[in-house]
Amino acid sequence: MTNYESCSCKKIFSQKENKSSFRLHNSNYYICEVKIDGGLINVGNKCDWLYKVYENDCKSRLNNPMVNCPTNITCTNQQLILKETIFIELKGEDLEKAVLQIEATHDYLKNNHPDYLCKTKKAYAVTTRCPSKSSELDIIKRKLKKSSGITLDRLKPNSDIHL
Repeated sequence: MTNYESCSCKKIFSQKENKSSFRLHNSNYYICEVKIDGGLINVGNKCDWLYKVYENDCKSRLNNPMVNCPTNITCTNQQLILKETIFIELKGEDLEKAVLQIEATHDYLKNNHPDYLCKTKKAYAVTTRCPSKSSELDIIKRKLKKSSGITLDRLKPNSDIHL
C-alpha cells in the first residue's frame, strides 16, 4: 500500500472539497480509497478520488482479516477480487470538465495501473449545477459509457452513495 491509498472495511468514506462533498456508505466490502489528485497522479487532468471495491466481505469491522493484505496479492489463504471501480470528481459547476477529468484518470490507469480497473466502472460527478436540459446530461453519460465503459451519475453536493 502507498501513502495515497488506504484500505479498510470502514462503514463510511467521505470527502469534501470547496462546496462539494459526498459520503460512500459501505455495507460490508473491503474498499481501498485512492487519492488521485495530488496522490497517484500529479500532472494533467485527473479526478479527485478512486474507490476500489472488492468482492471480499469483511468478516468483522473491528478485526479486519485483510488489514495486512496488500491489494491484488494472494494473502495467506485469500485473494482479493476487484468487484467495482468508482471514480469521484468533486466539481463546482462544470460537469463537462468533471467528465474530462474522469476520462483522463481512466486512461492513465488503463496505461499505468490496469489492476485498478475492472469491468464494472462507475463515476460520480458531484456538482452544484447540472446541464439545463436532461438530454444534455444523457448525451454526456452515453459518450462516457461508449468511450470508457464508465457509467456516470451526477450528484448534488452532500450526497450519499450506497454500496
